[in-house]
Amino acid sequence: MLTILIALMVGTLSGTAAGGLAGWLTVRFLPRGQMIDREVALGFVDGQIDDAAAQWAEAHHAPAAAPLVADKLRLAYVLQQRRRRRHERRWSR
Repeated sequence: MLTILIALMVGTLSGTAAGGLAGWLTVRFLPRGQMIDREVALGFVDGQIDDAAAQWAEAHHAPAAAPLVADKLRLAYVLQQRRRRRHERRWSR
């Protein structure tokens, strides 16, 4: 019984230490130069998104929907940037 308890404690401590080290190394060596700041990225395309939303609202005769469409376009842009970063970060490809 004591042997099982010691083995369980040693396994738990070594697994925690290995996981902590792996997490620290992952965070330490992430390429930070490739990360895009959300506010800066949206600043460049914010005008284009607003224009596209206004055009959509005008084409569909729903001027009140322009802010909603703009919000959805901003969300799609941010999600696409995250997907692109995640794809570039993969080391297995």
